[in-house]
Amino acid sequence: MHALLDQAVVGEAASVADALEAARQHAASRGRVIVEVKLDGVPLSNEQLDAPETAPAGAKLECISADPRALVGQSFLQAADALDEARVLQGDAAGALMAGKVEEAFSSLTEVISVWESVRRVVEQGPALVGVQAEELCPPGTDFAARTMQLGSALSAMKGSMVAQDWAGLADLLQVEMDEQAGIWVELLGAMGRFAAGQGANTGGQGHA
Repeated sequence: MHALLDQAVVGEAASVADALEAARQHAASRGRVIVEVKLDGVPLSNEQLDAPETAPAGAKLECISADPRALVGQSFLQAADALDEARVLQGDAAGALMAGKVEEAFSSLTEVISVWESVRRVVEQGPALVGVQAEELCPPGTDFAARTMQLGSALSAMKGSMVAQDWAGLADLLQVEMDEQAGIWVELLGAMGRFAAGQGANTGGQGHA
């Protein structure tokens, strides 16, 4: 089986697993990460990549790589854009709750919660991909730990109100605290994304503002 990286042959392998490992090692030696894999032209799923076949399964494994900093930067910026849109949905949900339209509110809230979950994944996984802590991508003076604690508290309060069916309290949280958190994190994610993509690790940048 041919193992290719960015259209160049990097070796021969006896299985998908071996071909993928060869491509990964070659990408790592160039400071890059693999972002797409195809077996004989057919994209492999995340499940297939997590547990690649050990037996021969094709003639050609093609891998595409990317600069991890550009990839992480793009992920942060996309998360910021998605959260900016979710901020509008939070307001819509609050208005629907105050009007007694609970089902309509939850339609918006489902999307909102999904976006916040995506933000969590990006913040947790992105920095590790470029070998830094999240704090190192923040603007100088950012107390990242405090920001994450404040967000966690706000999200917990929101979920608590949903469980208790406290619609008035939930509407207030969405209008005030969650709107404030969305504004904070849209700005922070954008800054982290631009820094990750363009400047490298901001070592020593965390402060106590």
